[in-house]
Amino acid sequence: MMIIPFKQLSQDALDNLIIEYVTRDSDAPEISIDTKKDQILRQLQSGQATIVFDDQTETSTIISVDEL
Repeated sequence: MMIIPFKQLSQDALDNLIIEYVTRDSDAPEISIDTKKDQILRQLQSGQATIVFDDQTETSTIISVDEL
């Protein structure tokens, strides 16, 4: 697993990754996608969450730093 600093992604790539992540996350369907997107971006900016790349599955996701 490799940590990818979110600032290294283009804005489009970051937006797409966050949108893919929040649309997978159905634990709070009453919250809009835009609100969830803003929450995840704030977590990335504050260091509470990070982007990881799994080289075995060749996929990226966003995780809490507590999960590292």
